[in-house]
Amino acid sequence: MASMILLCTLAASAAALVAPPGRTQLAPRATTRRTALPSDIGLEDAFDGLFDVLENAYTSGAVVDFTSAASAAADTFAAADPVVQAGAAAVALAGGAASVFRPPPKFPTIYGSWFGDKMSADMRACISAGLRSGLTAMEVRTQALPNLDEAKFGTPTNEKFQIECARSLGLSSGPTKPQSTGKVDAGGLQKSVKRFDSNYMLVKRDPVAYANVWWAQRIAPALGSRRKIWVLLAEGRVDTSACSKLPRNFVVKPLESKDVQVTSRDAVIVVAPGVTQSWKIGYDLATNAGAPVVFLNSQLSERYSLGGPLDDVEEVYYLKPISKGFVYRAYPGGWQCILDKPDGTQEKLQEYAAGERPTLGELSQLTRSVSQEKFGAAMNDKFTNDPRMGGRM
Repeated sequence: MASMILLCTLAASAAALVAPPGRTQLAPRATTRRTALPSDIGLEDAFDGLFDVLENAYTSGAVVDFTSAASAAADTFAAADPVVQAGAAAVALAGGAASVFRPPPKFPTIYGSWFGDKMSADMRACISAGLRSGLTAMEVRTQALPNLDEAKFGTPTNEKFQIECARSLGLSSGPTKPQSTGKVDAGGLQKSVKRFDSNYMLVKRDPVAYANVWWAQRIAPALGSRRKIWVLLAEGRVDTSACSKLPRNFVVKPLESKDVQVTSRDAVIVVAPGVTQSWKIGYDLATNAGAPVVFLNSQLSERYSLGGPLDDVEEVYYLKPISKGFVYRAYPGGWQCILDKPDGTQEKLQEYAAGERPTLGELSQLTRSVSQEKFGAAMNDKFTNDPRMGGRM
């Protein structure tokens, strides 16, 4: 409550400097969202929007991270022209408040959130919250496939996801239904086969690479539809020439390409960065141009720790399997330790305060010990098909 009062006080101070006279009643307004500099936005609309945000947040009982919202305003107040910058501060404060008042996305459904737009929508929300808070280098991580450990061998869940990726990228509608061959096997059963077109076979042969392009396609709207989006592949090569549904502002290239020319009006997505050098290349390309960068789905780390090797990169959406569970973070929330249970559900064991960063060792030890205590050594193994032992592959 004290944070809300203080936030409203700052907003009112900005309003007193530049708000139009004669307004005695504030009512919600229908506004059109657009990308513009603070000086391009009418101060009247800015203040209306700010107070609408404050009122809605207060009535919904949302938790306020006051520091993030106030710092956005304080930086703008320090500028030279107090009148114009006070209005800009109100805009910044409203943007910061909108991001911190919105609760962080909850832990996703395993493995249902890989399908549709649930997890990718949560990723976009976290990226947008990071951008509004002033972050320009962010990490987003999940398993590229629902069952990543079974990528080479294939599972029904992975195949279903591959078909969704192929359709969303405009490559293929997936395999056709099994057709009878007219032949019978030794047991007298008729054999049937699935038919695959050549484009779907691209996804089937390299499901992780194409899935990562799909993830890049899903999170790109958070970076702005008017920006050119450089999708830079840190590992492997992906033929996207047949991907008819990729956004027009997409440019997919290997990270090491010599013809990558990032400008301040662009954004960068570095796909599957591994070694530290690939992180540095992507980071330098973006920051030297003044463009935001998102590091997407890094599965390889040169150090046993949360997040990538660069300290300036903030983990805004992070889902990583650990022994008997997961580690999860959705910005601006804190890190969470999640237990994976034999029935396929999850239980939050601990949520860390903002600014507190556990180690992977601590998290793995916690999930292992609780799993052992509750279920025993052999009754919580997701890498089996026996449902009595937690199998759900």
